[in-house]
Amino acid sequence: MTRLVSAIPVANKIPFATACRYAGMEDVPVPKATGSRAFCPFGELSHPDEGKERALRVYHDHGYCFAESLYLSPVRIFALMHDLDEETAATELLVLDGHQPVSYDQLWDNVVSWTPSPDLGDLASALRTWLSRTYPDWNNIQYDPFVADALARCLGLISHVRTEHDAGSWLQMSKTVMSQYLRRTALWMRP
Repeated sequence: MTRLVSAIPVANKIPFATACRYAGMEDVPVPKATGSRAFCPFGELSHPDEGKERALRVYHDHGYCFAESLYLSPVRIFALMHDLDEETAATELLVLDGHQPVSYDQLWDNVVSWTPSPDLGDLASALRTWLSRTYPDWNNIQYDPFVADALARCLGLISHVRTEHDAGSWLQMSKTVMSQYLRRTALWMRP
C-alpha cells in the first residue's frame, strides 16, 4: 500500500476564502487585513443567537468564529463542513484546488533521481588550476593574446555544461585545446 505524505500543511496554504467556497459556503467575503465578517456555517446549531449575527471573521489564511471561540484553518473548515477527518479533508481540498497528492515513494524517487548541476565556477577553477600546475610559466603566458583568447573561448562554452558528463567532457576538451595553444605559443616565443 502506498502511503501518502500528509496533505494538511500544503492544503492549509490554500486561501481560507477559497477553502470556504470549496466547502460549500456561499457569500464568502474577500478577506481584509482586519478580517471580513461573515455568517458562520455552524451558527444555526452552535451559536446562542442561532447564527443571526456575522460572527465569523475571514482572514487570508484562517477564520475565527467569535460566537464559538473556534479557530478555523482551511482544512478544518472543509473537514467540519463535510464531516471528514482532517487528512481526508486536506487531500480532497487539494484535489479540488488542482493538486495531486504526493506519496513517500514519489518523494523518494525524486530524491534518488535528482542530479545536481555542476558548479561552473568550480569547473573553471579546475581548468585554471590544471593550467598553472601543468605549465610552470602559466602566470606569464596566460596574458599572451593568443593564449588569453583560447582560454576565453573555453570559458565561454562553460555555460553549456548541464550534467556531470558534460563537465567531464568540457574539462577534457578544454585541457586538450589549451595544450595545443600553449605548444604553439611556446614555439612562437622561442628566440
